[in-house]
Amino acid sequence: MNSLEDLVKPGSQPKRLNNSENFTFTEGPVWDNDSNLYFSDCPTHTTKVLRQSGQFETFRSQTRSGNGMALTQGGELLVCEGVGNKISAVDIQSKSVRTVVNEYNSLPLNAPNDLVLDRFGGIYFTDPVFTHAGSKPQQDAEAVYYVSHENEISRLWSGAYKPNGIVLRPDAESLLVADSFSNIIWCIELSAPGNSRNVYEWGHLEIPNKAYVYDMNGKEIFFPEYPDATLADGMALDTIGNLYVTTQLGIQVLDVKGNLIGILEFPEQPANCAFGGQDMQTLFVTAQTSIYSIDMSTKGLKLPLD
Repeated sequence: MNSLEDLVKPGSQPKRLNNSENFTFTEGPVWDNDSNLYFSDCPTHTTKVLRQSGQFETFRSQTRSGNGMALTQGGELLVCEGVGNKISAVDIQSKSVRTVVNEYNSLPLNAPNDLVLDRFGGIYFTDPVFTHAGSKPQQDAEAVYYVSHENEISRLWSGAYKPNGIVLRPDAESLLVADSFSNIIWCIELSAPGNSRNVYEWGHLEIPNKAYVYDMNGKEIFFPEYPDATLADGMALDTIGNLYVTTQLGIQVLDVKGNLIGILEFPEQPANCAFGGQDMQTLFVTAQTSIYSIDMSTKGLKLPLD
């Protein structure tokens, strides 16, 4: 498959799913085995859920600017809480909450942004600094970290301006990391869980004429000091290995070699995406005030990897 026409179901267009209500700034979509779509509404500090019935509900309040999320095989929803400087775990059934990680080298994390699980129960996550993230950062880098199943944290890499979206490739031997303030998708090759053996520029995104993002209050923020900024954010993979990257221009799709296939455009600027649906052929997209879906011809990579 080498064109968007091969990837998107013929005639399919982005469909807004929340016609009766608006959200503020949506993020972190996660599809579960019971056909529920969980997502964050960052400024309202809530986790929402779209039920199979089509009804929206508030699943959890007081998330401290919950952002990227992931489901564990044990039935917990992991939430990056930017203002809380931590990753929390919420039991889907009881809704009990525990802190997974909140510091590195005895100092608070910056603002955990996005995460992905490996088959060993470990967590890779990005920890950038954004202006909405709360107190002054105490870490000396904006980095990618690994938290083992035994809850030991290690810093994996700190070579990006603003590490943001993160995915584990189908072979589970490398990570792809988006940098919001550049056009680079980085590849971190793994020698073992939590250990890198090589890092290189895997792919390059199309750069907008003028980079800007909407803050939590809907105000445009420009970044003239970063001429290559794409505002790359959350990402998803299909089973072929194509990468879907949310950016200012839309969802930029890169093939398995990191070459740009094309850009899926949406009515609002997307911030994250995830595959779901009964056949894993629906791409769900969080974009500012809305949740969108688009029917795909390709299947999404089911997470966490077996």
